[in-house]
Amino acid sequence: MLGLNLWDYVFIRTCILVLHSIAPLSIIYSLVSVAVPLPVYPPRFLQVWLALEAIFYLVIYLPLRKYLQRPAKHPALLSRDDRRKLFWRCHNSIHDPIQYLRKWFRGASDADIKRENVKDFFRWAFLNTGDPDLAYEEELEEYATEMERLLGREIEPGRGNAKCFRLTLDKVEMSHRSLTWYLCIFVVDTVASISLMYHSFDFHRISFLGILSVFPFRPLSVFAKSNSQVKKLTYWHRPHTSKTKLPVLFIHGIGVGLYPYINFLADINAEGCQDSSDGQVGIIAIEIMSISSRITLTMTDGPTVQSGNGGLTNSLV
Repeated sequence: MLGLNLWDYVFIRTCILVLHSIAPLSIIYSLVSVAVPLPVYPPRFLQVWLALEAIFYLVIYLPLRKYLQRPAKHPALLSRDDRRKLFWRCHNSIHDPIQYLRKWFRGASDADIKRENVKDFFRWAFLNTGDPDLAYEEELEEYATEMERLLGREIEPGRGNAKCFRLTLDKVEMSHRSLTWYLCIFVVDTVASISLMYHSFDFHRISFLGILSVFPFRPLSVFAKSNSQVKKLTYWHRPHTSKTKLPVLFIHGIGVGLYPYINFLADINAEGCQDSSDGQVGIIAIEIMSISSRITLTMTDGPTVQSGNGGLTNSLV
């Protein structure tokens, strides 16, 4: 793991700069090499790789960036009573209303967060839209008034310069990841898979079409014998046989998948194996490809996961 000193910071920023520079340099080289003869050419394999990097940016990344800007699919709008109940559930959980507004408004000052800005936020949060509609004006005024009571002051009328987060309406800010980056992810994923198999985990794969929807490609998915009990969700499983210890359901965070947690999962295994007469601690380690530096399908929705939870939990006991 990287530390917190200056050199570690310089190292990681340099790596980011180099990785982000690969695509533009590849495109420039490809265009120049076609237009004019160069006095010196890099090795053949490097020429091919630079061409692939340029093609990946132009043919894959740019269309994908445009595609991801399409409007989000919102759930059906709740009834007025249900929206009010949801509002009060959220409202009653606010312990610091000043910081609550400032953080939702990207750190804006109180002077820039005016009544119309607050109504914009509530319009997105409870009506799933950014378009004003007089039919909902009374409801939004009610929410704004309750926020004033929580703040202990009136919110200045009008519209300020503040812009709130509207996660399903805002433009998707994307950064290009080069083929070189995805090659690194492929290597990391392969190392993680080998390590998990070494620690007696069994991989549960999704359908063949689902396998093709993940980039970089995962060869292990083709040869795995066990099928996942949840659509679009892969996981690693170690059977639970202990009579005195509880099994573990592990969900990783945003990053590169399970690789950073290999030692943690291995330690659980080691602890579970100390008393052989009691059996081993069962573990299911779920993989969420959409937050693991992959190009893949949308994240599995709640109902789909819930429908498969019974099978997963049965595997643990």
